Amino acid sequence: MQRAYESLNEGEIEYALKLYDEILKLNPTDIHALNYKGLALAGLGNYDEAIQWYDKVLNIDPTNISALNNKGVALYNLGHYDEAIQWYDKVLAIDPNDSDAKYNKSIALLSLSK
Repeated sequence: MQRAYESLNEGEIEYALKLYDEILKLNPTDIHALNYKGLALAGLGNYDEAIQWYDKVLNIDPTNISALNNKGVALYNLGHYDEAIQWYDKVLAIDPNDSDAKYNKSIALLSLSK
């Protein structure tokens, strides 16, 4: 898992995806691998596919703040600002002090007003 995470952070997205696939073959419900596979796909601009992986996390753990926020970011990048805000609000309902969700929501609100 560590190597996959490092590969993703180093921009080796295709390699990271292969590693996450290997991890998920062994443990298909590994929340971290599911979430990071979504992040890797988002890094390639595949936001719709990334959302599918975040949904897998949320089916296992509906309060997973990382997946909730990441889904909001993917929706934002698809231009679905209203829907993104709804996901940021879900994060803020769980943790009203989550700085990522606060920031992301403010950016989405600004984008709506343009």
